[in-house]
Amino acid sequence: MVTDPIGKMDPGEKSAWVAALLSGDYEQAKEVLRCNIGSGKVGYCCWGVYCNLKNPDGWSKSQKLVDPADGRLGYSIGEFGVTELPTPQMISAWSGMTVGTYTVIVELSRCNDGDLPGEDVELRCNGHTFAEIADWIQDNL
Repeated sequence: MVTDPIGKMDPGEKSAWVAALLSGDYEQAKEVLRCNIGSGKVGYCCWGVYCNLKNPDGWSKSQKLVDPADGRLGYSIGEFGVTELPTPQMISAWSGMTVGTYTVIVELSRCNDGDLPGEDVELRCNGHTFAEIADWIQDNL
């Protein structure tokens, strides 16, 4: 997975994120921080779960369709758009990580979503469950 040096998260932040990912309270979504997934349910990517822990009232419904084919309506948080990732500065401020933050953001997003079509990567990834992502966070951050 990650080969660049990465920093460690604040232990309390990490524990809260891992617990949320394992709680069963969050439906997993791909390619978006948070979106409607049908039947009144909302889905989150792994970073969306973390954003929700940090700012649960910060979500606003976007007018942007995530995928016109399935009609998913996405949500943005703060200054971040529906399909944008949190910035390294935001994650550093929230988590206490100071090294390798960008690498972790990209890698965990890829593990949540899987490879995008045509993406040039050395190791193919079909996407991981929240439990698998939580294990990696626990062991590496």
